[in-house]
Amino acid sequence: MRRHLGNVFFKTKARFKNTSAKPGYPFRSILIRPLAMPPGSPKISILMSVYNDERFLPLALDSLRAQTETDFEVIVMDDCSCDGTTELLRQYQAQDERFRVFRPDRQQGLTANLNQALSHARGDLIARMDSDDLSAPQRLERQAAFLREHPQVGVTGCFFEKIDADGHTLETQTNLPLDDAGIRRFLQGGNPLCHGAVMIRKSVLTAVNGYRPCFKVAQDYDLWLRIPPEWEFANIPEVLYSHRRHGWSISYQKRLLQHQMKSLALTLYRERQQATDHLDTLAQLTDATAQETFIERFMQQDLRENHAHYSHLFLETGRRSLRHHQHKEARQQLQMSIRLNPWQLKAYRYWLEAHLG
Repeated sequence: MRRHLGNVFFKTKARFKNTSAKPGYPFRSILIRPLAMPPGSPKISILMSVYNDERFLPLALDSLRAQTETDFEVIVMDDCSCDGTTELLRQYQAQDERFRVFRPDRQQGLTANLNQALSHARGDLIARMDSDDLSAPQRLERQAAFLREHPQVGVTGCFFEKIDADGHTLETQTNLPLDDAGIRRFLQGGNPLCHGAVMIRKSVLTAVNGYRPCFKVAQDYDLWLRIPPEWEFANIPEVLYSHRRHGWSISYQKRLLQHQMKSLALTLYRERQQATDHLDTLAQLTDATAQETFIERFMQQDLRENHAHYSHLFLETGRRSLRHHQHKEARQQLQMSIRLNPWQLKAYRYWLEAHLG
């Protein structure tokens, strides 16, 4: 990072629309001016949870400081990091009053951190951001303007790209549904919203009591399914976010758990649709231990009934990783496919290709 007369220069990835980057030059210089927190409450509160992410964290935070919309705060939950993350956050907080850093007494995970960050939020709009991702400079401005112009929309996402650990584009997600009807249909079988790229009205989040604590993963998918129909979803058809995928990210480490918790969230959604009080089984269990027992039993039954389905999912993700020359990730996915279904013969062939590659 290069500093000069109170301004911070940094290199950030310029693979977004409406940038001046030339082909062949994946980075461009952006001038960032440190700002004091404006008087009163900020327009936007950005929620971020971080644990031992000193490699990617500066790029993520600098992409926020480069935003064309400057009326925001960044609430960072440092989940008891033990590398250089804590010191990095201390430096950013000292340079820019918009950064507010909190550190719990013990490690508590993403869901609890997001709920705690939400309790500190002062903005009427809540944006998410993951600590290893990047936001395009126009992201906050575009999303805030969209919500202002569409008062019926409670949650807006955007097109995004997936990048690897080195910042190279793996694929660009531009085939996502844009309107409420399309997004809600898509939610019946998948997730058309990138969690780190969304902006939500705070009133919507608080109305559904934020994230459910028992969803340690797939907490976003469960949240979308609990948004009441009086609020609409939308995706902005611009690539405003880069979502990083690498072997030590939560998505890779807990992929099977992600699939099963998504299955649980969808099952509970269908329960609510049939119930006269619109409550599902999990909502009726007020004791945390009872909730954990219910989830454990559901997952055991789900794995017995759907192990072949999950094996196929891991086979497909392994093939995609192999296609993008991510051999380590491909081996991990294909090994999981084989473990779930030893008769998945294609998985052995692709695993051998990944091993030799």
